[in-house]
This record gives sequence, C-alpha cells and structure tokens, in this order.
Amino acid sequence: MAQLLLLHHVRGITPGVSALANAWRSAGHEVVVPDLLDGKVFDTVPEGVDYARSVGFETISARGEEAAADLSPGFVVLGLSLGAIPAMRVGVGNDAVAAVILAGACLDEDGVGAPWPRSLPLRVLASEGDEDFVMDGDLAAAEALVARGDDVKLRLMPGQEHLFMDSPDPASLTATETLYELVLRWLERIDESLPDEEDIEDPVEDDLFL
Repeated sequence: MAQLLLLHHVRGITPGVSALANAWRSAGHEVVVPDLLDGKVFDTVPEGVDYARSVGFETISARGEEAAADLSPGFVVLGLSLGAIPAMRVGVGNDAVAAVILAGACLDEDGVGAPWPRSLPLRVLASEGDEDFVMDGDLAAAEALVARGDDVKLRLMPGQEHLFMDSPDPASLTATETLYELVLRWLERIDESLPDEEDIEDPVEDDLFL
C-alpha cells in the first residue's frame, strides 16, 4: 500500500475530488485528503477564490504542507489547481516525497519559494483549452521546468475545463481517467518498493506523456 496526499482545488472537497480519492483507495492505497477550506464546498471557482483570499493563500498552503508531516517516506503528492501551491512546496521541502503530480496549475520558482529539486519527478496535466492555465502563467512555468531537463513532464489534454475532475463534459471525463491512471501507476510503482527508479525502464508511465 502506497500513500497519496491529495490536495484539493479551490471549490473544496467536491464529489469529483471524493470520487478520485475513493477510486485510489479501492485500488488498495491510502489517500489523505486534508480539508484546506474549513469544510466549505463552493459551486463555482470565483466563490472559492473569494473565500481563499479571505482566509489567505499562505494559510491554506500551510494546512496542506502540515498534512505531509505524518506520512511515511515514499509518498506521492497530488495538487489540484489551488492544491498545487502546497503540493509543490511539499516537494521542495520534504525529502520523503517520491513524486509530485499537478492538475490544472503549476508554479514558477518564485511561487514555490525554491528551485525545483532536479531529482524529484514532477508531472503536470491540464486541459489544452484551459484559459486559466495559459493566461495565469502556469503553462509558462511548466514549460520552463520541462526545458531545464529535469524529470518534469507536461501533458495538455483535450478539453477546456479548469477543474475537469468535476465536469460532466466527455473530454473532461477522459482527462479525469488519465489523471486517475497516472497517479495509480505511480502508487503501484512505489508499492512494489523498487530500489532505484532511475534504473528501471518504465514505458507504462511515460506513454501518458508522448
């Protein structure tokens, strides 16, 4: 059993977030989903953003970062949109992390507060038509990390939804299935307790990023 720290998006722990968490649990893994928004669930992104601003993004990030303290070495972190902030900060500040996966967001070094560790795998997924991802600088941040030559990969998927895991659109369903599969493969890979990931050919995971 591998551990996953799932850091939810700005609408809260929605049915889409819960469904993903339960799917990975059903596959035999432990999924920790800290509540970053005081139990609130919002119908729209703007409502969630307004609340997040009132609480403070640093406070919200700290809640996610603190949730990583009790996890065992070798855990995976998944950040959904807003959750990318604490996800990437956990990545640069916690040596126990095995991989970080982001959906719908990516920070640059200023946002993270430190350079990305060259040895830590980072996977970024987003909808190709997601204006928030493109216009807010997330795409540029992800492309810059990929260009550095680290173990960073970016995939733009069909669709335009920012929070595709909570959208009924068929393209969003495909994107959600891709996210589920990617995280599951990392969890299964870690669960096998492989001694050195860099020495192991893994076309199964990489084929999601061709």
